[in-house]
Amino acid sequence: MKYQVRDNQIQFDNGKSIALAFAVGDTLEVDGVLVVVLKLPPGQSMTENVFGISENGVVLWQIDRIAETSIDPISNQYAGIIGHDEEKGTVRVSNWNGVVVDVDINNGKVKHWYWGK
Repeated sequence: MKYQVRDNQIQFDNGKSIALAFAVGDTLEVDGVLVVVLKLPPGQSMTENVFGISENGVVLWQIDRIAETSIDPISNQYAGIIGHDEEKGTVRVSNWNGVVVDVDINNGKVKHWYWGK
């Protein structure tokens, strides 16, 4: 999958595009799904700022809301992608408070979480 990111827009080489609510941060393509972590400006809140997007510019999923990250909506946004496990079909993301989650690449469900600090 080939694509270009410009602020909050992703343009795919097939001509499809998508505009998201906030600027695009980390991205990782796994098994035909582009995992995107949005960068929120100061003062904005979205604890579910991780999305799976198809090469046709369709949002396939938004990460599950879990209690461990939804308590503080400002500091619990996800900060970035820190890895993936092809065998398990997961992508690992972390937030500013040290919560690390393994997300199912097919549906955005949180399979496992732990404290990473």
